[in-house]
Amino acid sequence: MNLFVLKGMYCDDGSEFDFDPGEWTSVGDAQKCKVCGKFIGMLPLVPPIRGKIEASKSIFDLSGTSGGDILLSERCLGAFKEHGIQGLTGIHSIELLGINAPFKKESVGTFYLAGVEWGAELDRIRSGLKTTGEQVCSDCGYGGLIEGYDRVAILEESWTGKDLFSIKGLPGVVLTTERVRSLCRTFPLAVCGFVPAEKFRAPNLSNTLRTDTND
Repeated sequence: MNLFVLKGMYCDDGSEFDFDPGEWTSVGDAQKCKVCGKFIGMLPLVPPIRGKIEASKSIFDLSGTSGGDILLSERCLGAFKEHGIQGLTGIHSIELLGINAPFKKESVGTFYLAGVEWGAELDRIRSGLKTTGEQVCSDCGYGGLIEGYDRVAILEESWTGKDLFSIKGLPGVVLTTERVRSLCRTFPLAVCGFVPAEKFRAPNLSNTLRTDTND
């Protein structure tokens, strides 16, 4: 199975692209695992969603965000719905208050913020995952703070069939199938970037803020 990590913030063309909710959007309580009681994911944004798009160079139809959500243009969302792309949840339009970019706000169009559903379980051994703990929660996959990993590999039998999905055991990483990448290429849609899952690594998260994707 060919899987890809959806890039966010730092894009293939060398630019940065992100959504900043600032203080204009409220946040809710982080979800807790019902089994181990640990927090799952980031603090969720509470609608109405307001904020600014940060773009140093280009505007993309599809991107991950620093908050762990997906940023989609109206064109991208329409293409996903038309072709039955599955995995998005909690889709909300953004009230765009401004744009820090070499573009006028009026030229950007409508954007949406969406979450992604859990779609597979991380293969901890094949991924080379290093954590601070040894015991792994059977429900959410928490096994201590993540110190690093060599690649992103899933237990293929755990895949639910979603086209865009997050992974149990590796929060913040969004995977896509080849179907999503092909649709983006043929439509075409401007995408921040796709990294083959086997090349997406963070060998030492205590010393780096950006994921190393070089061979």
